[in-house]
Amino acid sequence: MIDAFVEGARSIVQACHLVILFPVAATVLAARARLPVVAWSLAGIVLGGWVFATRWLVLDDTQIRWSSLVVVAGLLAIAVQQRLIGRRRNASSTPPRDESSVSSGDRASTSTDDSASTGSDSVEPPDDGAVTQRFTESDWVTLPAVVAGGVAFIATTWWRPCVGEHFGDILTRAPNDPWGQLAPSVGFMAGVSLPILLLGLLIGGLDPGTLVRRRLAIASAGVGVILAVSVLAGQHGEIVAKLFEWSEPFV
Repeated sequence: MIDAFVEGARSIVQACHLVILFPVAATVLAARARLPVVAWSLAGIVLGGWVFATRWLVLDDTQIRWSSLVVVAGLLAIAVQQRLIGRRRNASSTPPRDESSVSSGDRASTSTDDSASTGSDSVEPPDDGAVTQRFTESDWVTLPAVVAGGVAFIATTWWRPCVGEHFGDILTRAPNDPWGQLAPSVGFMAGVSLPILLLGLLIGGLDPGTLVRRRLAIASAGVGVILAVSVLAGQHGEIVAKLFEWSEPFV
């Protein structure tokens, strides 16, 4: 398992793994790189890689194209949810007014002033980067986390790996001995998924703030949707071939 992990970690420089890492990274960033999202993503990659090795789930080109619709729907669901959360935080950040101290003649002007200040860009909800790192049990099963795990699993079905010695042995043995190759497969995929873990740690460590996280989430969701739509349009084979070509110098 250790040897497989080392081989997986060393193979990160091979562009063929971007078929997995790119859509997963886009999903993680779209969900603002929360710890549960990263954990579900890693689990999806590891489980999907093992299923890929066992050949229990093999998608043809048509099925791969349809699976990209699930990725698009998931990213859009995350984007909508994050937008709604942002609006609720904006609303809750506006302090309540003491109606008893406001005369009836002043209420109209006060309401106008309040609505103008609420609509301006100067009101920003408090930074939730550090606070949301204290997770409760319910935080581990959320829409963004589950979607991230699903996208990671689906991305492994799009994968055409650059095979090294240890993973080649896993691919040879796993169809006939799936449980015996579980540990080596987990080790290899854990090595491959290190960039996702490092991405989560980087965002969590830098703690860029709510506004930056929101903009990064919107941009990442857009990039992920574009990639999924390209797969839906039948570009999967061309993408994989190009990534293999870029990986050749590192094999």
